[in-house]
Amino acid sequence: MTSTTSYHLEILDDADTPVSPGESGRVVMTDLHNTAMPFIRYDTGDLARYFVDDKGVEHRDRITDIKGRRLDVLLAGSTERPIKLHALQVWGPTAKIQELRQYQLRQHAIGRFTWILNAQPSTDVEERLRTILTDVVGPVEQCDFTYVDEVPVMASGKRQFFVNEAHAGEPPAR
Repeated sequence: MTSTTSYHLEILDDADTPVSPGESGRVVMTDLHNTAMPFIRYDTGDLARYFVDDKGVEHRDRITDIKGRRLDVLLAGSTERPIKLHALQVWGPTAKIQELRQYQLRQHAIGRFTWILNAQPSTDVEERLRTILTDVVGPVEQCDFTYVDEVPVMASGKRQFFVNEAHAGEPPAR
Protein backbone atom coordinates (compact mmCIF):
# COMPACT_ATOMS: atom_id res chain seq x y z
CA MET A 1 0.00 0.00 0.00
CA THR A 2 1.12 3.52 -0.65
CA SER A 3 0.67 6.34 1.82
CA THR A 4 -1.96 8.46 0.09
CA THR A 5 -1.39 11.24 2.63
CA SER A 6 2.26 11.53 1.57
CA TYR A 7 2.27 10.49 -2.08
CA HIS A 8 0.02 10.66 -5.09
CA LEU A 9 0.46 7.54 -7.21
CA GLU A 10 -0.56 7.33 -10.85
CA ILE A 11 -0.34 4.48 -13.32
CA LEU A 12 -0.36 5.96 -16.80
CA ASP A 13 -0.28 4.72 -20.37
CA ASP A 14 2.15 6.00 -23.00
CA ALA A 15 -0.06 9.04 -23.67
CA ASP A 16 0.08 10.08 -19.98
CA THR A 17 -3.55 9.13 -19.36
CA PRO A 18 -4.67 6.79 -16.55
CA VAL A 19 -4.78 3.12 -17.53
CA SER A 20 -8.03 1.17 -17.56
CA PRO A 21 -8.74 -1.04 -14.51
CA GLY A 22 -6.44 -4.06 -14.48
CA GLU A 23 -4.09 -2.68 -17.16
CA SER A 24 -0.36 -2.29 -16.66
CA GLY A 25 1.29 1.11 -17.09
CA ARG A 26 4.08 3.48 -16.02
CA VAL A 27 4.38 4.28 -12.30
CA VAL A 28 4.35 8.07 -11.77
CA MET A 29 4.66 9.54 -8.26
CA THR A 30 4.18 12.97 -6.72
CA ASP A 31 5.57 13.58 -3.22
CA LEU A 32 3.03 15.77 -1.43
CA HIS A 33 5.29 16.96 1.40
CA ASN A 34 8.91 17.20 0.26
CA THR A 35 9.51 20.92 -0.22
CA ALA A 36 13.32 20.68 -0.29
CA MET A 37 13.39 18.35 -3.30
CA PRO A 38 9.87 18.02 -4.68
CA PHE A 39 9.06 15.11 -6.95
CA ILE A 40 6.18 16.19 -9.14
CA ARG A 41 4.85 13.52 -11.48
CA TYR A 42 8.16 11.65 -11.28
CA ASP A 43 8.20 8.76 -13.76
CA THR A 44 10.01 5.97 -11.92
CA GLY A 45 10.57 4.00 -15.10
CA ASP A 46 8.77 1.03 -13.51
CA LEU A 47 5.72 -0.77 -14.84
CA ALA A 48 2.88 -1.95 -12.58
CA ARG A 49 -0.90 -2.07 -12.28
CA TYR A 50 -3.39 -1.15 -9.59
CA PHE A 51 -4.61 -4.00 -7.40
CA VAL A 52 -8.04 -5.34 -8.42
CA ASP A 53 -9.87 -7.38 -5.75
CA ASP A 54 -12.03 -10.50 -6.23
CA LYS A 55 -15.10 -8.31 -6.85
CA GLY A 56 -13.34 -6.45 -9.67
CA VAL A 57 -12.86 -3.27 -7.64
CA GLU A 58 -9.66 -1.38 -8.39
CA HIS A 59 -7.72 -0.09 -5.36
CA ARG A 60 -5.62 2.93 -6.33
CA ASP A 61 -3.74 2.88 -3.03
CA ARG A 62 -2.21 -0.52 -3.86
CA ILE A 63 -0.13 -1.61 -6.81
CA THR A 64 0.65 -5.11 -7.94
CA ASP A 65 2.52 -6.90 -10.72
CA ILE A 66 5.50 -4.57 -10.52
CA LYS A 67 7.47 -5.47 -13.63
CA GLY A 68 10.61 -3.43 -13.14
CA ARG A 69 12.18 -0.76 -15.26
CA ARG A 70 10.90 -0.18 -18.79
CA LEU A 71 14.42 -0.44 -20.10
CA ASP A 72 14.55 -3.97 -18.64
CA VAL A 73 11.42 -4.99 -20.52
CA LEU A 74 11.96 -7.61 -23.18
CA LEU A 75 9.41 -7.48 -25.99
CA ALA A 76 7.86 -10.63 -27.42
CA GLY A 77 4.72 -11.21 -29.47
CA SER A 78 4.15 -8.94 -32.47
CA THR A 79 4.46 -5.24 -33.21
CA GLU A 80 0.67 -4.97 -33.16
CA ARG A 81 0.34 -6.89 -29.87
CA PRO A 82 3.64 -6.75 -27.97
CA ILE A 83 4.02 -8.91 -24.90
CA LYS A 84 6.22 -7.41 -22.19
CA LEU A 85 8.51 -9.76 -20.28
CA HIS A 86 11.22 -9.00 -17.74
CA ALA A 87 14.75 -9.49 -19.04
CA LEU A 88 15.58 -11.57 -15.94
CA GLN A 89 13.76 -14.42 -17.66
CA VAL A 90 16.72 -14.55 -20.06
CA TRP A 91 19.38 -13.63 -17.52
CA GLY A 92 18.78 -16.67 -15.26
CA PRO A 93 19.60 -19.37 -17.82
CA THR A 94 22.29 -17.23 -19.48
CA ALA A 95 24.16 -16.79 -16.18
CA LYS A 96 24.66 -20.57 -16.05
CA ILE A 97 26.76 -20.61 -19.24
CA GLN A 98 30.26 -20.77 -17.77
CA GLU A 99 32.03 -19.95 -21.04
CA LEU A 100 30.69 -16.39 -20.90
CA ARG A 101 32.94 -13.95 -19.05
CA GLN A 102 30.65 -10.97 -19.78
CA TYR A 103 27.58 -10.59 -21.94
CA GLN A 104 24.91 -8.17 -23.00
CA LEU A 105 21.73 -8.77 -24.96
CA ARG A 106 20.45 -5.96 -27.19
CA GLN A 107 16.94 -5.99 -28.60
CA HIS A 108 16.57 -3.96 -31.80
CA ALA A 109 12.93 -4.88 -32.48
CA ILE A 110 10.55 -7.70 -31.68
CA GLY A 111 12.33 -10.89 -32.78
CA ARG A 112 15.65 -9.11 -33.57
CA PHE A 113 18.58 -9.39 -31.15
CA THR A 114 22.35 -9.06 -30.87
CA TRP A 115 24.41 -10.74 -28.16
CA ILE A 116 27.61 -8.87 -27.19
CA LEU A 117 29.92 -11.54 -25.76
CA ASN A 118 33.24 -11.54 -23.94
CA ALA A 119 34.02 -15.20 -24.62
CA GLN A 120 35.84 -17.45 -27.03
CA PRO A 121 33.79 -17.71 -30.24
CA SER A 122 31.73 -20.88 -30.01
CA THR A 123 28.88 -22.20 -32.16
CA ASP A 124 27.78 -24.33 -29.18
CA VAL A 125 27.40 -21.25 -26.94
CA GLU A 126 25.64 -19.37 -29.75
CA GLU A 127 23.15 -22.22 -30.18
CA ARG A 128 22.46 -22.32 -26.41
CA LEU A 129 21.84 -18.55 -26.39
CA ARG A 130 19.48 -18.83 -29.39
CA THR A 131 17.59 -21.60 -27.58
CA ILE A 132 17.27 -19.49 -24.40
CA LEU A 133 15.84 -16.60 -26.44
CA THR A 134 13.42 -18.84 -28.33
CA ASP A 135 12.25 -20.49 -25.10
CA VAL A 136 11.50 -17.08 -23.54
CA VAL A 137 10.24 -14.89 -26.41
CA GLY A 138 9.15 -17.40 -29.03
CA PRO A 139 10.24 -17.16 -32.66
CA VAL A 140 13.44 -15.18 -33.20
CA GLU A 141 13.82 -13.63 -36.64
CA GLN A 142 17.42 -12.45 -36.18
CA CYS A 143 20.03 -13.36 -33.57
CA ASP A 144 23.51 -11.94 -34.18
CA PHE A 145 26.66 -12.39 -32.12
CA THR A 146 29.46 -9.88 -31.61
CA TYR A 147 32.58 -10.89 -29.72
CA VAL A 148 34.46 -8.24 -27.74
CA ASP A 149 37.30 -8.04 -25.23
CA GLU A 150 35.13 -6.04 -22.84
CA VAL A 151 31.37 -5.46 -22.73
CA PRO A 152 30.85 -1.68 -22.56
CA VAL A 153 29.90 -0.06 -19.26
CA MET A 154 27.36 2.73 -18.72
CA ALA A 155 28.33 6.19 -17.45
CA SER A 156 27.66 4.87 -13.92
CA GLY A 157 30.40 2.27 -14.38
CA LYS A 158 27.90 -0.60 -14.32
CA ARG A 159 27.33 -3.14 -17.05
CA GLN A 160 23.82 -3.40 -18.33
CA PHE A 161 22.83 -7.01 -19.04
CA PHE A 162 19.96 -6.04 -21.33
CA VAL A 163 19.50 -3.03 -23.61
CA ASN A 164 16.10 -2.48 -25.18
CA GLU A 165 16.54 -0.40 -28.33
CA ALA A 166 13.02 -1.29 -29.53
CA HIS A 167 10.79 0.21 -26.78
CA ALA A 168 7.58 -0.65 -28.74
CA GLY A 169 6.70 3.01 -29.10
CA GLU A 170 7.22 3.79 -25.41
CA PRO A 171 8.66 7.20 -24.57
CA PRO A 172 12.02 7.16 -22.78
CA ALA A 173 11.98 7.31 -18.98
CA ARG A 174 11.76 10.89 -17.77
